[in-house]
Amino acid sequence: VDPASTHFALVSYRQHRAGPGNDGQLSTGPTLDSAALASVVEVAEQAGLRGLWLDAPCYRAGVEYDHVHFCNTLSAVTQCCSEVIWLPRASQRALGDYQFRLWCTFEAAVVEERQLPVRLAGVGLSLSQ
Repeated sequence: VDPASTHFALVSYRQHRAGPGNDGQLSTGPTLDSAALASVVEVAEQAGLRGLWLDAPCYRAGVEYDHVHFCNTLSAVTQCCSEVIWLPRASQRALGDYQFRLWCTFEAAVVEERQLPVRLAGVGLSLSQ
């Protein structure tokens, strides 16, 4: 798929792991809970988007992580996305501290520079938000 010709959104969220798995190790499963993911899909459908880009499932699915390649991929995504869907909290248990992270500042700069529309999804705001 050519990202420059596809109406898609970068989904901006903080990866929030589920907690220890059965073996006591930190879970590597999905970082979005079902309510947050359903909200993203609903917002995308309402906007008429043809695709979504979420970093963990889109980039790391079956691929050994390569940070340089990831940064190049992310650069292409931020240069070609049509809009951003922002999740202040990606799950009911998330603290809502996403907007205080450096990555959020970078995404905000891209949104401002490119004048991208931002849609809100997820499970609501925390008290600090």
